[in-house]
Amino acid sequence: MIGQVPIAKFESSELQGVLTNCLLHRCLDVILANLKECSVNAQMMLDPAGRLRNVRTFLAAYIADLPEQQALACVASNYAPSSVAGPTTLGDSAPQPLRRGSDTLRAIEAIMESLEETTDQINITGFRKLARERSLNGVDKPFWRDWLYADPSLFLAPDALHQWHKLFQDHPIEWAKRWLGSPELDRRLSVLQPRVGFRHFRNGFTRFRQHTGKETKDVERVFLGVIAGHLNVSSGILKAMRAFLDFVYLAQYDSHSTATLGYLEEALRKFHSFKQHIADSGVRNGPRQNGKFHIPKIELMQHVKRLIELLGSAPQFSSEQTERCHIDMAKIPYKATNRKAYAEQMCRYLDRKERMRLFSALVTWHSASDGTMLSSITAEQRKKAFQQLAGLFLPAAVRNVFERKTALCSDTTAFQLRKKPNYAEASIDEMQELFCLRNFREDLRTYFLSSRARQDMPLPFSSLSIWDRMRVQLKDPQDRELVLPALTIVANPHGEGSEDELGRFNFVLLHGEANSEGLDNFGIRGECYRVLIANIFTYRLTCPAGCTVAQLRMIFVPNFADDSTPRIPFVYVQPLKYSPRSKGMVDADVNMFSFIRTFRSNGTRMGLVVPLNRVWRPVELIPKFYKTCDKTWTCDSAVELATEFYLNCFSDKATYIEVY
Repeated sequence: MIGQVPIAKFESSELQGVLTNCLLHRCLDVILANLKECSVNAQMMLDPAGRLRNVRTFLAAYIADLPEQQALACVASNYAPSSVAGPTTLGDSAPQPLRRGSDTLRAIEAIMESLEETTDQINITGFRKLARERSLNGVDKPFWRDWLYADPSLFLAPDALHQWHKLFQDHPIEWAKRWLGSPELDRRLSVLQPRVGFRHFRNGFTRFRQHTGKETKDVERVFLGVIAGHLNVSSGILKAMRAFLDFVYLAQYDSHSTATLGYLEEALRKFHSFKQHIADSGVRNGPRQNGKFHIPKIELMQHVKRLIELLGSAPQFSSEQTERCHIDMAKIPYKATNRKAYAEQMCRYLDRKERMRLFSALVTWHSASDGTMLSSITAEQRKKAFQQLAGLFLPAAVRNVFERKTALCSDTTAFQLRKKPNYAEASIDEMQELFCLRNFREDLRTYFLSSRARQDMPLPFSSLSIWDRMRVQLKDPQDRELVLPALTIVANPHGEGSEDELGRFNFVLLHGEANSEGLDNFGIRGECYRVLIANIFTYRLTCPAGCTVAQLRMIFVPNFADDSTPRIPFVYVQPLKYSPRSKGMVDADVNMFSFIRTFRSNGTRMGLVVPLNRVWRPVELIPKFYKTCDKTWTCDSAVELATEFYLNCFSDKATYIEVY
């Protein structure tokens, strides 16, 4: 930590905002003085590898929420920080001209000259009045005025947490409350199937006033499927919300190409084309709204593509990382004080913690370098020391399941099962009853013998080893050298602490070409589907060849009598097929694949035995609720009782990239 900006309470309530903004810029002037000097006169500095570099420190990016961005850009609260958009033009579909820093400085200079002719220059009230006429906030000396090449229209980076997730919480969530009603919205959220690693809103979402960023993102994941089908949610509303979510997910790509930036621009264009349907529903009819979308954060969406091209991908500028520092830099230090004159105590606490970290780093460096003097340390010793220091200052790396000897790996997916199964020597008939799989034995015979085998021919095994879950790790779809955090897939007949006997069985996507294992007529074929939306735009969906959406019902290893037979894990799945009610396999309103369950002629669900390495990734299916949510549904029974489902493309970022 370099410094803390005080929160002052001034005597004049009328000038509180102006003085607070001026104080912020004065503090930044002091804190950043060395960096501003270095932008003009280069200085020698150490890079992360310990090499000396001749450096000029330019202001490339500044992470801030909307009010702070407005304060830094020296604009009034109802104006955009990066453009000249004002109260009547915010949120328009047509982008507004940029508000350059040089224009702001010229406006401030003009105000100063005017004050010198009419009144005293230090008259804050007069300065503020004239500044308001020019859509400024009254700051006379912006901290960036003497920073070489610094310009708010360039360094104010997009902030995913406040600009998109907070926007979603403040507006689409509130709209949904009016469309569906809070009880119905909470009901639909509560019956969704829980997934390990994601928040499940068993008691609803709307009754809480404050939500974390993660909770808001977990609602974003399922929002489109949850509101679809309700009488008050028209086709145009769904298309507008789909375009909005497309924009949010595309903007969070770790890397971009010309094509992905084009998709980003197209998603924003679609949102503005369909947003009038939202206004027509009556949710923007307030006295200040008047059916318009004059929302500053919607205006900021116009600049995301430009800033990504200029600064790089948006996730690196999200304030989620800096907001996390509030815990370490404010909440924990405050708890260590006596609550009286706490500012000084907090600074002392943080100073001591920093000294302890530096001492630990010095000890780590000394031990890693075997006591060698810094002037004579070898490259290998330096590398070893930096690796150990990374553990002190950097977040823990994602565990790579692909590198573990006990893991089962395919080209795209790594699987890991617990060393001990939940059932070590389980009989087939007992498990068939426990997991409620009427045709399990028949499907085992079909796979391991053949469908034409004699009924009296015994299976080559009489018992199974069964697991109720497994860990799955995927490679980053945008960088195959990186791995994503492992996910847990559950196939548990007892659920997760639930009283429902139906258990909990997650959904997966199987990959591989259709073959004799019975995957014909179920898979997502490797083709591009075009869906015309209102004769204006065309969505383009590309799905992997030979993929099958299925519900995972059992993870098992046959216990062969012959010990020499390799113990290969298998899964028992129930595949789904496209809904006949969806045109072109895709629901045009939500632009998501629609599925129904498959049944045999006797009315039982179709089941298949496939090797574990056929599993590609976990996916999420959202039941279609239609007009109202069935009151008999629970989070454990909804996916078992529902007849149609959406394949949720927003379940996670990797699914959005690879499946859609």
